[in-house]
Amino acid sequence: EISACLVGSEMCIRDSQHGVTVLEEKPFAVTNDEANALIALSASTGTPVFTTAQRPFKHTFRQLLSSLHVLGDIYSYTYDYTLSLASQTTGWRSSWTAARGGVMLDMAYHQLDVITLLLGPQKVEAAQVGYCYRESWVERLEDAGTILTATGDGRCTGRITTHRHAHAKSEQLVLYGSDAVAVMDARQLRIYDRKGTVRWLVNEPGGAQSAVCLLYTSDAADDMQC
Repeated sequence: EISACLVGSEMCIRDSQHGVTVLEEKPFAVTNDEANALIALSASTGTPVFTTAQRPFKHTFRQLLSSLHVLGDIYSYTYDYTLSLASQTTGWRSSWTAARGGVMLDMAYHQLDVITLLLGPQKVEAAQVGYCYRESWVERLEDAGTILTATGDGRCTGRITTHRHAHAKSEQLVLYGSDAVAVMDARQLRIYDRKGTVRWLVNEPGGAQSAVCLLYTSDAADDMQC
């Protein structure tokens, strides 16, 4: 008897109808109608349907989340994420029928997940997409994207940029606060004071114990949870 499974969208509804808890491959849905249908189905059958992403489970993310208060009032952010694919996208990502979208669903999905977990729900103020290859344009599978967002009260705004044919693979989130600035990339979290001095540094563990380095002692540092 199967009580839980990992599936794609094609099998999600069928399995949920049979009372199977479903961990669905991302994205959870590609339209509001699809999302609402899955939520309604889950409620009617009493079986969970959900998806997940790995970044919220990283050590550096958890440290940043627990230390947001050190930044003061966060008023802005930038989040850049690039891959360095040297040629045209192939496989399921090259077909609209299979992918249902380009970098917005494949990569920016993760960026928006991180931002909403850190800063709360976001309003999309504007968005742009670009195409590196004619075939991508024909399939409506964007190779680059920019999203401008704002919190509900408008007090924090930010920009998400995503590219999959860049010169190098990189990922960096910067949170700008009234008291400090946090910079998080794939390997490290750094918190800078207003003078630009690194006051706290956390390394993402490489299979061993994590390295946390407090570079000074102050009340603010004591408040940081390690």
